[in-house]
Amino acid sequence: MKHKQHGSIHLILLGMVLLLIVGTLTYVFLNNIAPKSNISTDNESVSQVTSDNKQDTPHIEFKDWNVRFSSNVTYDLIKNSSTGNETAYFITNKELAKVCVTPDSAWLGIIRRYEDPNEKIISGQYSGQTPNQLFSKTGMTITDKLYVFSTIPQSCTRNGPEKPEFDQAAKKLESEIKSLQAY
Repeated sequence: MKHKQHGSIHLILLGMVLLLIVGTLTYVFLNNIAPKSNISTDNESVSQVTSDNKQDTPHIEFKDWNVRFSSNVTYDLIKNSSTGNETAYFITNKELAKVCVTPDSAWLGIIRRYEDPNEKIISGQYSGQTPNQLFSKTGMTITDKLYVFSTIPQSCTRNGPEKPEFDQAAKKLESEIKSLQAY
């Protein structure tokens, strides 16, 4: 009789060890999957994803540029058509833009990327100068491309009272975009 009880204890212990191993593997597998929510803009794909680090800091990704910045805000990104050496994204938050008189054009900011920061601009007020000459102090060079961000204060048409929440959101975006990095 003792022999049967002894064998049953071994089976129970073996079952508990197997359950522990399966549980641990499931936990590791589920934590390595990063949730994604894609936003499609002008046939370009931009995503907000969770990073791989231990703090799970969310990022805003520009997939076609292979750069991202840390943010816990969901932004709407609209790609502007390329002009010469420059491409750009307008950045806004649709919920916040509703406080503006013209919410469809209420941009918090714009980020521009210059493929060749040393190529001279051929038209406009900056004709003959290079993006590096104009923006090297305010921009960021990442993988030989120059990224320049600016807030657009007139983007929330103010035909009436000031919109402090819009201005605060633009300042938050400005501080977040300083974490722009290649991935």
